[in-house]
Amino acid sequence: MKKLLLFNFLSLILLIGLCFNANAQREVVIEGYPITGGGDLNKYADAITKALAADAANRAKDPNVVYILNRNQLYPNATTIKNTFVLRMKASSGSGALPAIIQWANSQGKYSRHLEAQEDVYFENIQFENQAADGSIQVRSQRLVANGIRGVFKGCVFYQDGGGAITAWADSIKIFVYDCFAHSIGRVGENNSNGRFVDARMPTYCDSVIIQNCTADHLNGAFFRGGSAITGYLKIDHCTMINGRTGEANMFRPKELIFTNNLFVNSRTLGEFPTRDPLDTNPDHAHDVVIDVDTIWNISKVTVRNNNVYTTKDVKDMWAKYDTITEPLKVDPLIQRMLGADSVNTAFEEVLTFKNLCSTPLAYYEAIYKTPSATQFPNQLCLGTNPGGLFPDQVDASYNTNSKSYTAAAGGLPLGDLNWFPEKKAIWLQNPNVAVKTLNEDRIEVYPNPATDKLFINTGDFSNVNVVLFNILGKEVKNTIYNGGNIEVDLSSLKQGMYIYRISDSGKNTIKAGKLLISR
Repeated sequence: MKKLLLFNFLSLILLIGLCFNANAQREVVIEGYPITGGGDLNKYADAITKALAADAANRAKDPNVVYILNRNQLYPNATTIKNTFVLRMKASSGSGALPAIIQWANSQGKYSRHLEAQEDVYFENIQFENQAADGSIQVRSQRLVANGIRGVFKGCVFYQDGGGAITAWADSIKIFVYDCFAHSIGRVGENNSNGRFVDARMPTYCDSVIIQNCTADHLNGAFFRGGSAITGYLKIDHCTMINGRTGEANMFRPKELIFTNNLFVNSRTLGEFPTRDPLDTNPDHAHDVVIDVDTIWNISKVTVRNNNVYTTKDVKDMWAKYDTITEPLKVDPLIQRMLGADSVNTAFEEVLTFKNLCSTPLAYYEAIYKTPSATQFPNQLCLGTNPGGLFPDQVDASYNTNSKSYTAAAGGLPLGDLNWFPEKKAIWLQNPNVAVKTLNEDRIEVYPNPATDKLFINTGDFSNVNVVLFNILGKEVKNTIYNGGNIEVDLSSLKQGMYIYRISDSGKNTIKAGKLLISR
């Protein structure tokens, strides 16, 4: 009997291991042009799209693949990536400069967007650059264009874009942005709001948006831009926004909103200028607002807390010279009324000292105030190629540790992007009461366990999941594909005993596996 129990236990351990390894992820390395130089850069034009095409047959047999771009290499991109399959792409491991996808002219001398995603995309530690050799800047170069897909960006850098670093142009899209940096987004010398970090103006409904531990520096437009669409779930947490023309958070119509632990500095440097947003129907808005919504329903859930929102003295002094310019509100009156007494915790004002940032382009704003109808204004972006400018890897938004902001976030942590304080980020990641984990197995809930006739699974952010059950001998006894969300698995046909479950995503990646006891 003891031998039988030992055999069953070992079989169980082996089966769990097989569940995680049965669909081991295939890796395809794509070679780029070394940043140290040497060789013909033209030979690497469209290396990514060519590699994706070359792997099509293998991908049809085994779609569980991740494409690796090498650090310290450039990837000239002349053809828009239009994936009709789940696309996973990340940087090679180790240190060194992030692999950079750069603009490149096609045979007609034209430039294209980098991405028009037709299916889910996952990018990790990739740099997207959007200024072309002729000086033009591509507009909305990373776009999600198909209904119901998701875009996941982790550790990515976005350097220049004439519209928005990440844009969604279809309904029911999910956007997850973690540990990313958007630098100098906008069109040089233009007076408009094109130049956003995350732009989610889909026609009807935006499913979910999470922006966490991200920094945006020198934006012409909003940090987040909603639109007429309803957003089901919107979370902006531990983010840093510095020096924006209109770099506020335009969250418009969320059903559930969490805006916490953020640092917004000179986010609306244009001030309250005598213009109105045509999408904004909020009658309360006698002023522009940094933490901005248009509509909140009685059913809405709103959490706004622990945010430092301030404008520096030089900007306030500039506003004071013009009778038509006033200071924007920090928090929308709708939010204040809904939160009631707790509204005192939404935002405060504290001036900080940062380690290395570009200065605020005051000459640009003064030129707009004086001649708003002009077609060209001084440069407002922090471009590394310009005097006094910075490249993304030269920016350092860490700030003085003797400030209130350094301990004002939940858990006594710093406000803003914690990536500027690595030791504090490590604490945040270890504390489940402070950190909200990203897309991993911990977002999948499986209950009850033990179960009787039904098993319930909350698939979190995953859709089109495959649930497989094995008995103790490793025989498959149930295999069903579900659309995701809150799903119910019928166990009534299975005998009592121990089973193994495996949950896989649409790309056949195992996202959770474990033991299940059926007991009646």
